[in-house]
Amino acid sequence: MTLVQSRQQHFIALLIRFTLFLLYTIVFCFFLSPFTESKQLLVEVATIWLVVNGSIFIWLALFNSGHSKLAEHSLRLGESGITYSRFTKNSFIAWQNIASWCIKKGLNGSFTIRGEDKNHIAFGYFTFSSQQRELIAETLHQHCPDKRQY
Repeated sequence: MTLVQSRQQHFIALLIRFTLFLLYTIVFCFFLSPFTESKQLLVEVATIWLVVNGSIFIWLALFNSGHSKLAEHSLRLGESGITYSRFTKNSFIAWQNIASWCIKKGLNGSFTIRGEDKNHIAFGYFTFSSQQRELIAETLHQHCPDKRQY
């Protein structure tokens, strides 16, 4: 079974990542403010981050279609193992080679699957929809229930 990130989910993940980055920048500038004029720095960094992420999202929304369409994030849960793809880069871990896996919920949460051969798969908690996240967790419980880390 292959799970593919939807455009809406991609936008939500980008928005969450942008918001967290902006909050980190605000906190950093707040502590730096007694030493420098950081308001301008905050505006510049936020603008650059918005333009870069916005450009990527708009390019993918407008031009990433048809036969040559790239999947931003996809996860294949097969009989032999799990394959994570981010654009054209693939990572595979066989079920029997999974050393541990962990799901951290929340805004800065993540899915992490570590292989015995130092290979690992990691992606943000909001990369996939809630139904897809449930299916991933269910499949991991089914194939390797004793390897979950909390």
